[in-house]
Amino acid sequence: MLTTIDTVTIILYAALVVGIGFFFFSKISSMEDFYLAGRKLPLSLTVGTLMATWYGASGTIATAEYAFAYGLSCWVVWCIPAHLSRIPLALWIAPKVRMSDGVTMPDLIEKLYDKRTAIVSTIMLLFYCTVVYEVTALQVLGNSVWQINGFWFAAACVGIVVIYTMLGGLLSVAVTDMVQMVFMVVGLCIALPFAWADTGGWANILNGLSQQGASDILAPLGGMSPFKMITLVILGLCAYSDPTYYQRFSAADSQRTARRGFLICLSLWISFDICLTMMGIIARVQYPNLVPGTAYLTLSLTYLPPILKGLFIAGILGAIMSTLDSYYLIGGTTMARDIYTKIFNPKASDKQIVNWTRVGVLLMGIIGVLLAGQFTMVADAWVFIGGLWIAASVVPVVGGLFWPYRRTAMGGLLSMLIGGGTVALWKILGNPYGIDGLLIAFPLSFACFLIGNQFGQNLTIKKEGGVTHV
Repeated sequence: MLTTIDTVTIILYAALVVGIGFFFFSKISSMEDFYLAGRKLPLSLTVGTLMATWYGASGTIATAEYAFAYGLSCWVVWCIPAHLSRIPLALWIAPKVRMSDGVTMPDLIEKLYDKRTAIVSTIMLLFYCTVVYEVTALQVLGNSVWQINGFWFAAACVGIVVIYTMLGGLLSVAVTDMVQMVFMVVGLCIALPFAWADTGGWANILNGLSQQGASDILAPLGGMSPFKMITLVILGLCAYSDPTYYQRFSAADSQRTARRGFLICLSLWISFDICLTMMGIIARVQYPNLVPGTAYLTLSLTYLPPILKGLFIAGILGAIMSTLDSYYLIGGTTMARDIYTKIFNPKASDKQIVNWTRVGVLLMGIIGVLLAGQFTMVADAWVFIGGLWIAASVVPVVGGLFWPYRRTAMGGLLSMLIGGGTVALWKILGNPYGIDGLLIAFPLSFACFLIGNQFGQNLTIKKEGGVTHV
C-alpha cells in the first residue's frame, strides 16, 4: 500500500524527532528544565504541544471510529461538548495552576487533601499514563498499513518515543509536538479532499448510507444510544484532571500565555474534529464491512498519491507519538518525584531525579506495549483507561480547587477510590446491560465526595472575595 518513497518519508520523520531529542539533551540542567522547560514555553509552543497532545489516537483514529459507527452525533455529542466544557479550564483553572509551585498531579492532590490521597492518585495516574489506547493504535497502524505484526511495530515506535523523551524532557516534547502537529494537520487536510472527490460528494454519501440502511447516522443525535451520549459527555470532562494540561499550564511563560494558548486550541480542535468526522462517515460509505479504524486508514491510503501517503502516515504517527511522549514524561516524573523521592530518597539531587524520571519513561513504554494487546479498538481502550482516571480524579481535583463548602481529605480519598474502583469492577463484570462503567462511577464519585466531606478536618480556607485551596 505504501511505496518506497513513502517509507523513506516516514523514516526521515522518525530521524527528525530523535534528532530533536539529542539536540535538547545538552540543555537540561535541572528537573525544572526537564519537566517544565524552565517555565518558559512561549505561546507558539504552548499551542502546538496542547494541540498535538490532545490529538493522539483518541483524537484522530478514535474520533474517526466513532464517526464511522455513529455519524454526525459523534461531533455533536462528543466533540462540541468536550471542547466547550474546557472554556472554564482555560479562563480560571489555567492561571490558578500556573501560580502554584506544585509540579505533578499528586503534588496538587496532596496540597488539596493529604498524602494518603496523593498516594492513591499516584497509582491510578501511573496506570493512566501508560496510554494503552495510543499503543493499541500503533498496532492497528502496523497491521493495516504494512500488514506486519502490530506488537513489534508498536514496540519500535514506542522505543523511538522513549529515546527522545528521555533525552530532552518537555522542551524536546514541545518542539517535536509542534513538528508532529504540522504533519498531522497537513496529512488530514490532504486526505479529506481526495476521499470526498472520489466518493462523489454529499449526494453519493447520502445514497451510500441509504443503501446500507444507515441514513440515521447523519442526524445530529442519530445512531447513538442515550447511555453512550451521556458517557461521551462525561469523558469530555477529562481535561479537568488531565496531567498533561496542568503540566503545560505550569510550563507556560506566563498566566496570559497559558490562558490564550488553551483558548486558541479550542477553535483548532473543533475545526479539526469536523474533518475527522467526515473522514469516518466517508469510510463508512466506502468500506462498511471493515473494522472502523482499519476502514479510516484504508480510505486515506487508497486515494492519496505517493509521498502524500507517507506524509499522511507520518501525520498519524505524529498524532500518536506526541501523546505518548507527553504521558510518558508525566508518568516518569511521577515515579521519580512521588515514589522514589518521597519514599526512598527524600534528599535526592536534581540529577538523580532527572535520571529516575528517565527510568520511569522507559518503564511507562514497556508497560504500555505489554498491556495494549488487551484491546482491538482504540475507542474501547480510551473509554476504559480514560474512564478509570476521570471517575477517580475529576471530582476530587475540581472539587478541591473550587468547592466552596466543607471539604476534607476523606472526601477526596473516598471519591477517588470508589470512582476508579467502580470503573474497574464494571469492566471485570463485562459492562452489564451494555452500560459503560463511567456512567455509574462518575455520579458515585461525586456522592462519595459529599459523604466523605462530613468526616475529618475541614480544609476549606475562606478569604475575603473567594475561597482559597492551593
